[in-house]
Parts: sequence; structure tokens; C-alpha cells
Amino acid sequence: MKLAIIILHFGNIEDSLGCIESIKKSDFPKERLKIILVNNDLNLISGSRIKSGMTQIQIINNSKNLGFAKGMNVGIKEALSDKDVSDILLLNNDTVLEKNTLSKLMDRKEEIVSPIIKFRFGNIWKYDYGGKINWLIGRPFHVELTTYNQHPTTRIDYVSGCSMRIKRKVFETIGLLDERFFFYFEDVDFCIRTKDAGFNIAVSTDTYITHKLSAGIGRWSNKAIYYNLTSNAKFIQKHLGMRRPIGFVYLFLLGIKIVWNKCGTKCGTSLKRSDLFKVGP
Repeated sequence: MKLAIIILHFGNIEDSLGCIESIKKSDFPKERLKIILVNNDLNLISGSRIKSGMTQIQIINNSKNLGFAKGMNVGIKEALSDKDVSDILLLNNDTVLEKNTLSKLMDRKEEIVSPIIKFRFGNIWKYDYGGKINWLIGRPFHVELTTYNQHPTTRIDYVSGCSMRIKRKVFETIGLLDERFFFYFEDVDFCIRTKDAGFNIAVSTDTYITHKLSAGIGRWSNKAIYYNLTSNAKFIQKHLGMRRPIGFVYLFLLGIKIVWNKCGTKCGTSLKRSDLFKVGP
């Protein structure tokens, strides 16, 4: 059975090349790999550099930026058309895999598995172990530690879509990513739907990937803030039920706080990373 890796490209082509190069160095059997590069950029990608040294790479050039969910769905549909594909790995193009990452993810029995996600925050390295949801306000937050060998025991509600291995039967049961989420929260929504269907989610604590954090649109850009808040509103509307008013009030106040901070106005405490962004890496 095959593992299909779907890489969503947007922005720096060197990031995508580095990601693919790390896959080439993997200890996972290459004959069981299928790579689908979905290009969300307006510039067409030539296959010569992408496919160098690895022929099992397919490039899909979209006519426009479809966003994360819809762009990934293009690749997911293509992967599922191959009946030999048993698992699909969603992967951001600004990630670098360790040699054992693919093998460790495929060894796990859970229906959705993520590696630990290593990223730089200021001058320190942090390690993301999945996330939880504050169901009172509809705001996710990540379990982040500063030491790789620490293993948190807290239950997680979701893992980051920047690296998420999903068994085929999950898609066949619950469908694809919800395309109403253009960017952010589509991974949280998908994990919730997966757990509601009776499947399991986990983090493989014996491997990690390195993530550059939203290299495509800029982690703290106005565009990133806009998509985060609007997607959070869609998440609240979809999942909070009678708690929606609380969630929307919180989101409104958070939006005001962000605007004040962006304008350089002091407003009590400064923003925390977990307050502003749901997608840890």
C-alpha cells in the first residue's frame, strides 16, 4: 500500500524544494511513495527541478490561490483516485522532515497522526504536541514545550494540518476538508469531525519535523490576522451551538485588542502567541 504526500505550494519555491529533498532522504521505501505538489501560486512550476532524482512526483498547477482547504482537496481527490493509496500525508511546503518521520507516522495505528512540530519562536526552539480547544469561547490553543524529550500527558483535540497523516478510511467516512475555511481552522474542524466519527488522533512523540511558520503569507501579516479571525468566526458558527454568543463576543474583543496592538496603542497586556493564532506551527 502507498503513502501519498500532498504538498501545498505557495510562495518560495526553495522551501518546496527543501521539503521534497528531505523526503528523498527518508528511510521509507520510495516505491511506496507518491508525491503530489499542488501549486496555489500564480506562477507555473516547472517539473525539471522538482522531479530531479525522484520520478514519482506529480504537479498540479491551480489557476489561482484556492486557499489551504480547497487546494489540499485537489491533491486529496487525486490521491484517492489511486486505489493503492492507503494513507495520505498533508504537508506544508515550508517543512523539513527527519529521516525516520514517514516510517514512524506509518507505524502508528491511529487514523490521524502528526509528528512533533519543531519551530523557532524568537531565540528559542519550541515543540508542538498538538492542541486543545476552549469550548466555552471556541478558541484552540497548542501544547508547546521547550524541550524535545518532554512528553505531555494531556489529551489533545486536534493536530496541525502542516503535517497530518490520515488513513484513507477517514476521507471515505467523513469527506474532505471543509472549503469554507480558506486558511486556518480547517485542520481543527477536520480533527473534530474525525473524532466524532469514532476515529483516533495522536502525536508521534519519537519523531519531529521542522516548520518555518507561515512562510507563504507572513505569520503576523494583516492577511494572516484577517484569515485567522474570519475562520475562527466560521468555526464558532459551525461548532459552538448555544455558546456562539460567548464565542463571538470573545472574538470581537480579541479583534479590538489586535487592532490596538497593531496601531502601537497600549492596551493592558500584550498579545500572546496562543491568543492570536490557532495554528501553532
